[in-house]
Amino acid sequence: MAEAGVAVDVVGPDNLTLTGLGRNWDMSYFRPFETPHPPTFDAQWFAQIFEAKAVRTGGVVRRKICDVERKVGRSALEREVRRRGFHLVEAGTQFIIICSTGDVRLIC
Repeated sequence: MAEAGVAVDVVGPDNLTLTGLGRNWDMSYFRPFETPHPPTFDAQWFAQIFEAKAVRTGGVVRRKICDVERKVGRSALEREVRRRGFHLVEAGTQFIIICSTGDVRLIC
């Protein structure tokens, strides 16, 4: 519910500005987090993940989201997981990679 005297103006596709009460707030920082300059492809980092025993046996591998964003970036991890036919889940502060090409059913 908006306060009296506060207006919401859409400035552009990625920029929202609140005006009123004598202030101007740039709301662009509320966009989903993505590293401004994603790191380059790190083959050694991916090798470390995808050579784990859990990967070979159809198990699960997890990594902290902040580590992924710092090392290779979200989009690079997603591309690599898709390329392998695996599944990627984001849960709290972790990325969970389900190392199976079969169907996944989320129970609850």
